[in-house]
Amino acid sequence: MPEQLWFTELLNHFFAGPVTGLLRALHIEPHYPQAPISNAVAMQFLVFLFLIVLFALVRSRLSVERPGPLQHVFEGAHGFIEGQSREIIGHHSEEFTSFLVALTCFILVSNLIGLIPGFESPTAVPIVPLGCALVAFIYYQAHGFKHHGIAYLKHFAGPIPLLAPLMIPIELISHLARVLSLTIRLYANMFAGDMVMRYRLLDTTRAYASAKLVGTGEVDATARKHAIYYGKTLDRSDHGSPATSRAGGRLALHAEQLGNVRAALEWTFHERGDIGLGTAVAASAARLFVETSLLSECHRWTERALAALDDQTRGTHREMELQAALGLSLMFTKGNSEQVGAALTRSLELAEELRDLPNQLRLLGRLHIFHERAGDFHRALIFAQRSEAVAKEIGDPVGIAAAHSVRGISDHLMGNQADARVHLEAALVQSAVSQGINTMHFGFHYDNRARIALARTLWLQGLPDQAVRVARQTVDEAAATAHPVTLCIALIWAVSVFHWIGDLASAEESIDRFIAHADRYSLAPYHAVGVGVLGELSVKRGQAEPGIELLRGSLETLHADRYELLTTAFQSTLAEGFAMTGQLDQALSTIDETIGLVERNGDLFNMPELLRIKGNFLALGADTHQAEECFLRSLELAAQQAAPSWELRTTTSLARLWLKQERRDESRKALTRVYARFSEGFGTADLKAAKRLLGDMGVPATFFQSPREAGPVGYPSQ
Repeated sequence: MPEQLWFTELLNHFFAGPVTGLLRALHIEPHYPQAPISNAVAMQFLVFLFLIVLFALVRSRLSVERPGPLQHVFEGAHGFIEGQSREIIGHHSEEFTSFLVALTCFILVSNLIGLIPGFESPTAVPIVPLGCALVAFIYYQAHGFKHHGIAYLKHFAGPIPLLAPLMIPIELISHLARVLSLTIRLYANMFAGDMVMRYRLLDTTRAYASAKLVGTGEVDATARKHAIYYGKTLDRSDHGSPATSRAGGRLALHAEQLGNVRAALEWTFHERGDIGLGTAVAASAARLFVETSLLSECHRWTERALAALDDQTRGTHREMELQAALGLSLMFTKGNSEQVGAALTRSLELAEELRDLPNQLRLLGRLHIFHERAGDFHRALIFAQRSEAVAKEIGDPVGIAAAHSVRGISDHLMGNQADARVHLEAALVQSAVSQGINTMHFGFHYDNRARIALARTLWLQGLPDQAVRVARQTVDEAAATAHPVTLCIALIWAVSVFHWIGDLASAEESIDRFIAHADRYSLAPYHAVGVGVLGELSVKRGQAEPGIELLRGSLETLHADRYELLTTAFQSTLAEGFAMTGQLDQALSTIDETIGLVERNGDLFNMPELLRIKGNFLALGADTHQAEECFLRSLELAAQQAAPSWELRTTTSLARLWLKQERRDESRKALTRVYARFSEGFGTADLKAAKRLLGDMGVPATFFQSPREAGPVGYPSQ
C-alpha cells in the first residue's frame, strides 16, 4: 500500500468504506480498498476546504467604507485577472473572471501547499493538472454552445467552405491538443520547480558566513537553524511529492547539498551542538548516503547516532533507519560480521513492531543478500519467501517485483532454474512508478540484480548467446545508474557468464573494472573477490601455481570477512589447480570438502559441476568406476535442475571416459543427444569442445550443419 500523508490517512480512516462502496457501485475496483483515497485526492480536498473557508471569510468582511487587508489582496487579484482576461478574451470577458479567479486560487494553493512539511502539492501528480485542463476545456466549449448554439460547430470548418474537409480535423486536433498542452505545462513546471527551487548555500558562502558570525555570538543559533532546515529537506525528499521522493530527486539533492548535510551533522555532534537533533539528521541522511554509495560515511554517522540515542528515541523509526543503514554500510565495506546481522535484524524487528510494511520489505531484501553473501542459502530462501508475503500484503507492483527478484535469485542459487527464470522475468516486467516505495532504498537496483541473475540462469538453461547479451546489457545499464554497488554486483556476476562461455578476455576486462570500482568506493570485501577471480583466470589459462596463491589469499580474506558466496567457485578452481600441478590427493580432498559445504549451505546449482570435476580427478587416478558414478550423478542432478549446459559439460567428460574404455557408440549417442538440444552458442568453449570430440568419433559434418532441435524458449531481445 502506498505511503499515506497524515491527512490522507485520516480521510481513509473515516471514509475508506463509503468511498470503496461508491467506486464499486460505479464498477471501479480500487487498487487499495482499505485506502482508496490517494494523497493527491486528499490534498485537493484540503485545498478545496481551505478555499471555501477563505472565500467565506473574505465575503463576511466585505466593506465599502473600511476594506480590510484581505479584501485589498483579493480585490487586487481580481482586478489583475480581469485586466488580463480583457486583453486576451476581449468583449464580455467579465463573465469569465469568477471562473478564472477560482481556478487560479486552486492552482496557486495546490502548488504552494507542498512547501509545508507533511503535505505535498497535488499538482505534482499528472492527473491533477489533467483535471484542471479538462475543466477549462469543457468550460470554454460549453460557453461556445451557450452563446452560439449548434452554430458554434461552424467555426471548426473555417471561413472557406471548400477547405472544410481539411480544416475540421485540424481544428479538432488543435482543440484537443490544448488539453495536453495545459497539462504538460503545469506538471512540468511543478516537476522542474521541485528539482531546482531549493535553498542553496555553497561551501564557500557557508564558510564566509560562519567566520562573520563568530564575532556576533550567533554561530550556534544559526548552525541549529541550518541543521533543522536540512533535516526537514531530507525528510521532504523521502515523504514529500513524488518528484522529490524519486531517487533522481535525492541524487540531485546530493549533488547540490551534500556539503550542507555534512556541515549539519558535524555541528550537531560537536560538543556545542544538539545531539538529539544530530540523531534525527543522521537518520534522514542515512538513506541519502546509502543511495549514493557513500557507505563509509554512512557507517560513521549511523554508528555515532545509534550510540547517542536516548530512551525516547530507541524503538522508533529513527532507530530503525539508523540500524538499517548501519547494517548495509558495514556489509559492503567491512564484510558480513555478526554486527551486520544484529543491526539488520533489530531494524526488521522495529519495522514489524511499527507495522511499517515498505520498510519490512526493504529489510527482508537486505537480510536476504546478507545471508546469501554469508553462504547460508537456506536462510536466504526463508527471507525471500517472507518478502513475497509482505509484498503481497502491500500490493505495490514495485514491491512485488522486488520480491520476485530475491525469490528468483534464491531459486537460481539453490538449483531450481525453471522457477528462478519465472520469478526473475516477473521482476523485470515494467510497472508503474511506486507512490510508496523508493526502489533505491534497497541499497542497490533490484531490477538490475534480477537481470544479471537471469543472464546466469539463461546460460544454465542452454542459451549462452542470450545469456551474454543480457549480461552485457545489464552491465551497461548498471554503469548508467552511476551507483557503485549496483555496478559491482552486475560486473561480478557477468564475469561468471564470460567465464562459463570461455571468453576469458571479457572476464578479465570486467574483473579489472570491478576491482578498480571496489577500491575507489572502499568496498573492501569486493577487492578480495576480485583477487579470487584473477586466480581463477590464471588457473584456466594454465598458470596454476600463481593462480593457487591468489585463490588461497582471497579465500583467507573472504573467510575472515564471512563472505562465502563465491567459496564454492573458488575452491573448485583451487582443486583444479592442485590437479594441474600433480597434487591429486589435495585436489580430491579440496573438492570433497567443497561438495560437503554445498550440501550444508544450499548453493546446489554448483553440485553438477562439482561432481563432474571430481569425476575428472578420479579418472586421472584410474578409478574409472567411481568417476563414472560421479558423472552419472552429475547428469541426474543437472536434469533435475533444468541445466542443459551442465549436462553438456558432464556428458563431454563422460564421453571421453567411455572412449578410453572402448565404448565408442555409447559416447557418440550420449553426446550427440545432448549437443542436438542446443540451438545457439556454437562459438562458446563447451560446444566447440563437444563438436571436436564428436568429430573425432566420426560424426559427419552434415550433422553440425542441420538445424538443431529447438532448445528452451528464448529470452526476448531487449
